Amino acid sequence: MNPNIKVNGYPIGWEWLAQVPLEDFTLLIDVFATMTDNTDTYDFASYKYEAIPGGVHNPVIMVNRKGLANFLDEDQGYSGGIREFGNYVAMKALHIKSEEEYLDRYNEILELTNQLKMTNMEFLSKLIGDSAIDTWTSWETQEINNLPSLEKLPANVNPYKFLYLSYEGIIILLDNKSLEENPNLAKNAPKYQSNGVQIWEEESFLEVIHLD
Repeated sequence: MNPNIKVNGYPIGWEWLAQVPLEDFTLLIDVFATMTDNTDTYDFASYKYEAIPGGVHNPVIMVNRKGLANFLDEDQGYSGGIREFGNYVAMKALHIKSEEEYLDRYNEILELTNQLKMTNMEFLSKLIGDSAIDTWTSWETQEINNLPSLEKLPANVNPYKFLYLSYEGIIILLDNKSLEENPNLAKNAPKYQSNGVQIWEEESFLEVIHLD
C-alpha cells in the first residue's frame, strides 16, 4: 500500500482524525505528544486558556486536523495510524478520560486491540498454573515460542503434545519420535488441555525413564 496516498488531504491510516469529536482531542493531543516524544504535537491545537495552573482541565477548542494527521504520518507511518485508531476505539470503550488513566490502563487497551499477545511459554504457564515453568535449554524455549500461537489454535487442529515435569518445573515438547520411543508416555488422558494443546504430567524425569 502506497503510504503517500491521501484522502481529502489526510494520509491514509490517519483519515479517521477527520471524524473525531473536538472534545476528544484534549486527551488525544497529550497521547500523541507522548507517543511521538515531541511537544510540537501541541502546535496543532488551540486551548481555551493560554496558561493555567497544573492539574486544571484545559480543553482543546480548535485543531488543525490535517496538519496533525500529516505530522503523525511522517513520524509514525501508515501502520501507526491504524494502530492508534484501534487504541482510540479501545480508549472510548474503556471510558478513559485522562492521559494518566490512558497510561495506567494501556495493557487493557492492548488486550482489546489484540496487540498484547502471550508467548507460548506464558500460555503454557497459565494453562498449567505454574508461573515458574521453564525448559531444559533456551533453544527449547525458543522452539516452543516459535510454534503457532497456542492461545489461538482451532479446536480441530492436530494437537501439540507436551510433558510437564512438576518437580523440576520443566515443560517438554513431545515430537513423534519421543512418543514412538516411549509408547507408555501418554498412555493416560492428558492432565491439562485446550484447543490444539495436550499436556501430560509426571513428577520428575526419573519417572519418565522408568515408565517402561
